[in-house]
Amino acid sequence: MGDQNLYYLYSVAVGSSIVHQTRMERLNPAINLTRQGPGGHVDPTFVAIAAAQPAISFSTTAVGRAIDTLGGIDGVAINASPFDAFFYKGQDGGTRAASGHVKMSISKGIAVPQTLRAPHAPPAMIDYNVVGRMDGSNSPLTIVSGSVPTVALDAVQYTAGPVLINGVEVDGVQDITVNFGIALDIRSDKGYVWPRYVGIRNRTPIISVRFTNSEHFTSLVGPNGTAITGTTGVYLRAVQLDGTRVDDTASEHIEILVPKGMVVIGDASANEPNPFDNTISMNPRIASATPDPILEIDTTAALP
Repeated sequence: MGDQNLYYLYSVAVGSSIVHQTRMERLNPAINLTRQGPGGHVDPTFVAIAAAQPAISFSTTAVGRAIDTLGGIDGVAINASPFDAFFYKGQDGGTRAASGHVKMSISKGIAVPQTLRAPHAPPAMIDYNVVGRMDGSNSPLTIVSGSVPTVALDAVQYTAGPVLINGVEVDGVQDITVNFGIALDIRSDKGYVWPRYVGIRNRTPIISVRFTNSEHFTSLVGPNGTAITGTTGVYLRAVQLDGTRVDDTASEHIEILVPKGMVVIGDASANEPNPFDNTISMNPRIASATPDPILEIDTTAALP
């Protein structure tokens, strides 16, 4: 009997652009089988793959690097370079092995963000989903044994930062959640097993903010909401390695602005002995039929 092998999270990459600090990686092969048997028989005599839509999802605290590599609200096409998810082999009696690691790759497809969560205390985290399509006549997914890339030790984390509604700062921000609201079209034809088209069908992003100052329900956002007419959006504050927080004026923070749309109040409640807990949501729209950002994301911003 051979030794037992274990594998651990490592990193993901598109070509040579590596995203580290992963906290979750998951393969969903999405295999749909057809099973048929002769009329009147109890058991099937035929089993085959009817369709498959392989996808790899992951979460990382390297939020800025992930957005720069895999895109914000537009995602990024996986085309010239594959998307790779690496798993580090454990070493029996030690730490990590020198070889024999595992790499899962999607050769063609699209990567899109799902959710970004930034609490008051670090770390913020962003989730991505990478969906494959056919590369010629081949499966979009491959799983091989191989090496892992060298990861630069430029650790970075983020936490919730300032929130603005029409230029006025929200007081008492506790956490920020960005739901990118991206729905994909995944389609095939001519009897092929794997998708031949993967693209964004529509987007309905929502930014939710939880805060403590209930007075904002009268001064900033009323019961009927308010239109976005000035600077509105959220910031993620960069955490300083071996320190506290990166200086507000440094171009190392993340800015997510909502150009147009509405801000409305959300759930608000209080439970003894805790204070009132409030939420608002920012609901973006585009301003014209021409290409127009529904969210403006800058990973090299200063804080307001």
